[in-house]
Amino acid sequence: MSDSSYVLVLGASADGQMVGVLDCLKKRNVPYVFLDADTVRDVRFSVEENGRSSLSVDGRALGRPALVWTRIKIGTLLGQAGPEVADEYIKRNEWAGFLSELAYHYEGEQIYQPRHARRADCKMFQFPLAAKAGFSIPNTAYFVGEQHARDFIRAYPRSVAKPIQARSVPAQAGSIDTYINLPTMPVDADTISQADDGEFSHCPQFFQERIAEGVEYRTFGFRDRIFSYRYRTRVEDRYLPDERVLFGGEYRGVSLYGAQFVAVDPPQGLGEAVREFLERSDLEYAAFDTIETSDGRHVFLECNPEGQWYAAAATGTLQDVCDHFAVIVEQKLSRKIGTGAVDTVATVA
Repeated sequence: MSDSSYVLVLGASADGQMVGVLDCLKKRNVPYVFLDADTVRDVRFSVEENGRSSLSVDGRALGRPALVWTRIKIGTLLGQAGPEVADEYIKRNEWAGFLSELAYHYEGEQIYQPRHARRADCKMFQFPLAAKAGFSIPNTAYFVGEQHARDFIRAYPRSVAKPIQARSVPAQAGSIDTYINLPTMPVDADTISQADDGEFSHCPQFFQERIAEGVEYRTFGFRDRIFSYRYRTRVEDRYLPDERVLFGGEYRGVSLYGAQFVAVDPPQGLGEAVREFLERSDLEYAAFDTIETSDGRHVFLECNPEGQWYAAAATGTLQDVCDHFAVIVEQKLSRKIGTGAVDTVATVA
């Protein structure tokens, strides 16, 4: 494939959501090449002395892609893991690193730029931007020091502590056998009083006021279409991470800690705020967690620029989301290569 009329798709694993989009691209005759950790075994990327680069997959030389779609999720291990699973963890993270670097190499052709997604994943970036986009923001603070934690809890007795950057870490120092995912955790006065000396002086902490009342929404937003899902959880469960099958990305059932998702039209004001956030952050799409209060405010909890597809899968609307995304890719590719339609399929997957 020496021309540049295809889409290069980069993913750490072929999860159900990515496969859904690829199936839609195939049905629409959009040519793509998919690089992932599960199926590709022969890949070479090289840079010559003059700076020219080349990429080959399964022995086929590829021209520079017209567009690149990157969706890289680093695997997380929970509980005890033997050497075989640990090796799988290492492999996937090495693949994620390689694909991330490849994405930056092709940055000019990205459906949206890697630096935009990385920036939008930053909480310090998200909250001021969300306020400008029309969301309400919970009282939020970053600090180092136990007294700051006590002062925040005194002002907001029911709060939540979040990792500043979500990540997986060994449960025991120097061990690769057991991994945990640093979660979002509820915090109150008892938590602070039971904390070890120096626990809140070790590194910067991210604390946020908990919103006790309201209707919760997960919204998957494109600039031209909004998919909203309403759900309810107990307040004590609201900030816990959603359940996922390790590595595969396939979701268990239709519940999020007992909450049922329902596909709904976005309430007044939510769609407008989502579109404004996407515009200001230079993102084509993202997932949003929000709470609608009784007085009609939309409280912003967080944005995931990679997108969270759980609610779509749980409500039977995943096909609609994937198909809409495929249409966007097809239109962008057609504009990029200067044709009205793409009529050849050159798939490597």
